[in-house]
Parts: sequence; C-alpha cells; structure tokens
Amino acid sequence: VIRESIREGYASSFQNVSPEGDTASENVEITTNTQTRLKCINTYPMYVGNLKITKTVQGQSGIGQDTAHTFRFLVEFTPKGGNLVFPTTHYDKNGQQTTVEPVVTETASGQVQLTVWLKDGESVIIENLPAGECTVTEVEIPDSYTAVENNRKVIIVADHTQDITMVNRYELLDLTIQKTNAEEDQVFVYEVKDFEDNIITVTVVGNSSTTIHGLLPGTYTVTQKNL
Repeated sequence: VIRESIREGYASSFQNVSPEGDTASENVEITTNTQTRLKCINTYPMYVGNLKITKTVQGQSGIGQDTAHTFRFLVEFTPKGGNLVFPTTHYDKNGQQTTVEPVVTETASGQVQLTVWLKDGESVIIENLPAGECTVTEVEIPDSYTAVENNRKVIIVADHTQDITMVNRYELLDLTIQKTNAEEDQVFVYEVKDFEDNIITVTVVGNSSTTIHGLLPGTYTVTQKNL
C-alpha cells in the first residue's frame, strides 16, 4: 500500500511506468525480479469565479456633478494553485468596454491584492478569482465623501459572477447670493459656473437674496450678467 501525505485541496494519483518511460497503466503492479517505476501526480482543481464591481455616487445635483473623480479599490483574497492572472474588463458609464490590467500585489501575509479604479457610473469585471471569500475595500476616500458600506465581504462562487455596488455619499452645500444697495424692483441676473464648466443662471430682485442648494464642495465662479 502506497500513501502520500498531501496538502489540503490537492489530489494524488500513481501510475505504473514502463522501463522505456511510458505510462503503462494506472494500476501499480510489482513482479518478481523486476524494477517497478511509479509516477506520482498531484493535481489542484481550480474552482474560479468572477466579480463585478459597480461604482455609484449618491447626491448628484445637476450642477457640480463629480464625474471626474476616480475612486480606488482593493480586492483581497487568498491565492490558490499559484494563479496570478486575472483578466479584467472595464465599462464606462455609457457601457463602452475596455480591457485593463489590475495592479497585482502579494502581501507579507500571503494574500493577493488587486487594485482597480472606477469613476461614478463605471464598472469592472474581474475574472479567474479563486472560489471562496474575498474583501473589497475603498481606500483613500476623498474629503466630504463617505463610503456607505466599505470592507465588503464577498463569496466568490465557481463559474458564477458575483455583482456588488460600492456607494459613496457626499456632503452637499448651499451657495447664497445677497444683493445690497439696489433699487427695490431692480432685477439682477447671475451666472454660476462650477469646476466642470456646468452653468446655472439665477436672478435676485432688489436687496434680496437667492440660494442654490445641493452643490459639491469646490470652486465656483459667480458672474453678474446684466451690469
């Protein structure tokens, strides 16, 4: 009886090899006055699945929309079978597809980290992930943003695609324009431009004010149009 002590997850088999080196049989046969040669084969069945991550930013206001900011994510898991190739497909907010390569890092603890980047409305599909648990974490979250649910635990299922959405919310601000030293019925027109050149036009009558709600933090330009 021949037994091999093998690592968890691996399978072991023996084959009887002829003197010429060819595999003769899967059965191990020992005969008198004959040298018996064995081939020990270890295999590791790779059970892999896919992960889709979609990025959503809540609180968009029409003006001051954060369409340019890129959010960084780490996908961390325990590698199995030595595989470090993870085909990745990126989709922009219009569904246009591009193939990208994630940054692959092996940590001191033996974990693998994949780094991917997404803007609001974009998604990415990472293939060939080992079945089991992985963690998705948003890192370097910018000021005024909060992650609704971070450090997401996801179970990768073999031959399936797990779909998650990572959501950020941000603090929206108000901008008030106050007019002074004006005639009572005089009308003033103001143009407000945000950091992506989106424009909103408002009016103020006399010595009154108007408030624009739901703006992102950032730099705005206010211009009086009817000087």
